[in-house]
Amino acid sequence: MSQKDDLSQGELNFEEQKIALQIARQTLEIFFRKRSYEPEVSAYPTFQTKRGVFVTLRKNGELRGCIGTFEPEQNLAQTIQAMVLSAAFWDPRFFPLQENELPEIKIEISILSPRQKITNPTLIEVGKHGIYIQRGHRSGVYLPQVAIKQGWNREEFLNSLCEDKAGLEREAWRDGSAELYIFTVQVCEE
Repeated sequence: MSQKDDLSQGELNFEEQKIALQIARQTLEIFFRKRSYEPEVSAYPTFQTKRGVFVTLRKNGELRGCIGTFEPEQNLAQTIQAMVLSAAFWDPRFFPLQENELPEIKIEISILSPRQKITNPTLIEVGKHGIYIQRGHRSGVYLPQVAIKQGWNREEFLNSLCEDKAGLEREAWRDGSAELYIFTVQVCEE
């Protein structure tokens, strides 16, 4: 089985992408009204599956929150809801989102493939693969779009992941002491 085959998983079609974004947007809007919201997605089997999700919020093009999970405990619809709320209110890098910011917020949802452990970093394709690194209790993750936005090559991507996200030595990925995983994403954005 090839590397590509190991990472492939059904993608959301155009309508499902729109629904995913609607779920995220409505979850935020309804949160401020102090109501509960259960999206009606029974007609869409995709939303009943468990998939890893990262939600990124941007305000005027700048990062405003980003939280995700590889191992969801709930279905896709519920995971999108949980991650959009986490990105808005519990990303420790930012103050909680305020209701008056909502019109300026753009939502990006990254639906993740399962992670695949690798031992050869040359298998990483910049712009295609996200990377998760772990050594002991330290770990970090970058989505594939981070390398593109930053203009990084593979080595810069890995170095930053180690140093800036995982708190490891800059080149910890080279010596084999850390575990490397790759994954792909399908991005849905407003």
